[in-house]
Amino acid sequence: MGAIDGLSAALSGLVLRAQTLGQVAQLSPHLSVLLELSKSEHTTPVKQLGIHSGTALWLFDVGGGKPGPLVLMRVGDNGQVTAYRMSAHGQLIKGVSYAI
Repeated sequence: MGAIDGLSAALSGLVLRAQTLGQVAQLSPHLSVLLELSKSEHTTPVKQLGIHSGTALWLFDVGGGKPGPLVLMRVGDNGQVTAYRMSAHGQLIKGVSYAI
């Protein structure tokens, strides 16, 4: 299995886990616009998994629909947020970074 196949398989497993075990959450209207998930400021409903790693919080968000948006976010204790919108195969579509 190649690296791309391995990433795709791992991502598929994470998506399934988020859909079945994830908490119901919403991406903020501002982030939804920045990641081009919404043309106007509306929240984006997602299922969310999270893990603390050191002083950062990592969030993995899976939107409804097929294929739904995939968003990986890192929230630092300094208020810095980095968010990545990805395709179902793990390809980066858009990334943003901002302070909260």
